[in-house]
Amino acid sequence: MPRRSIAIVISVLLICLVSWPVQAGTPKGAGYWDHGQWIGYQPPHLKDVQQMDDSSDIDVPRPAARSSKVKYATGTKRRGAIPTSFDEINPIEADGPATENADTLLPESCDEPGCGECMDLCMMCRRPRIFWGRADYLGWWKKGMNVPALVTTNPTTTPSLDDATTVILYGDDTINKDATSGGRFTLGMWLDPCQQRGLDFTYLMLGDETASYYASSPTYTILGRPFFNIENGADDAHLICFDDPAYTGWVNVSAETRFQGSSLIYRRAVKRAGRSRVDFLMGWRWLQLKDDLLISESVTQVGVGTIDLSDRFNTRNNFHGVEFGVHWQRPLPRAWTIEVLGKMALGNTSSTVTIEGQQTAVTSQGLLALDSNSGIHKANTFATVAEIGISAKRRFAPGWQATFGYTFMYWSDVMRAGDQIDLDVDLRQVPPAPQTATHPGVPMTSTGFWAQGLHCGLEYTF
Repeated sequence: MPRRSIAIVISVLLICLVSWPVQAGTPKGAGYWDHGQWIGYQPPHLKDVQQMDDSSDIDVPRPAARSSKVKYATGTKRRGAIPTSFDEINPIEADGPATENADTLLPESCDEPGCGECMDLCMMCRRPRIFWGRADYLGWWKKGMNVPALVTTNPTTTPSLDDATTVILYGDDTINKDATSGGRFTLGMWLDPCQQRGLDFTYLMLGDETASYYASSPTYTILGRPFFNIENGADDAHLICFDDPAYTGWVNVSAETRFQGSSLIYRRAVKRAGRSRVDFLMGWRWLQLKDDLLISESVTQVGVGTIDLSDRFNTRNNFHGVEFGVHWQRPLPRAWTIEVLGKMALGNTSSTVTIEGQQTAVTSQGLLALDSNSGIHKANTFATVAEIGISAKRRFAPGWQATFGYTFMYWSDVMRAGDQIDLDVDLRQVPPAPQTATHPGVPMTSTGFWAQGLHCGLEYTF
């Protein structure tokens, strides 16, 4: 169902945008200066400037070609209007002496990359829109969580894993690997009028993904939870349903995975070639991945009563690190823009593994969560996070753009709940005669994690 919803949303947006009139490709304010000429839509005020420029009695200042620093002196001659943005023109009276306000329209010098080449680029420094916001719908897939065999059945005998007739009902597989919906939200601002330096904050989250399994009698006459019995040195199974002696009951397995993250990035333009732009990125990144796996059961034995038992395995991973990257963008015909992003973060992954067991009215131990592994266990690991992405944006109104694209993210070291389950069990540590034991233990096994998928959304500049 999530995959179908994603496909429908993307298809509808594509149809609407592609069918938009061609005139939308050049909305008001879409023009730009190029070597002394205004390309694209030409505001009426700009036409007045060009007419004044063509007049012999009006002097419109032009800079020296390829000058690294441009200065404009105030004289007795009249000055033409200077455009302050793509959307506005700040006209100056042609008659009368230049005022102090008029002098501030043009910077005395511009040290920003690209702005010193010509007055046209410096005019771009007058754009008033310094904030932008972006909201994307995510349809992503995550790497699933591996779990060992947790529930088994057998037609005639104890459902241990060493018996060829034993069938694994749940486990020995990867779970929580389907597509999930999510969101990514960005808010940014430019720190200078030339839009050479900026900051942006991004937060992303994916919806919680869950998996569950339930089995009971009389659907199964023999039902069990497999483990390796340290005391006997052989595969065994904890019985939930069995005819002789009479066991009846049920078992339920539920797993939940949650993923989110954020970043704070400083960007600096390092190259402007033609209409292309390359920004260097540097900042901080945080990611969090949480797994929760619960195995619960209720068994009724004739002459003994009912015992409820549960095992819980919970993992929480937090990454904090310094991030570097490059962002490239280039405008295309018909109001389209393409963007390519590459980032790498280096930092620390703090992992916490929590294991809890419970047995009704008996002890705070389960079957796979006993005294030997119960509690809170922590570890810190050097890790890397890599991200690549490609996006296409289409302008459909002044300040508004629709976005489409793909993102892939990889996290080198995380701990998943399923990997912390040890099926080697020493039952001698269970009351009434507990002994010191080393199994089940806490593997503290780490693995790589990835998340990838499509996104579509809106971006607004203001």
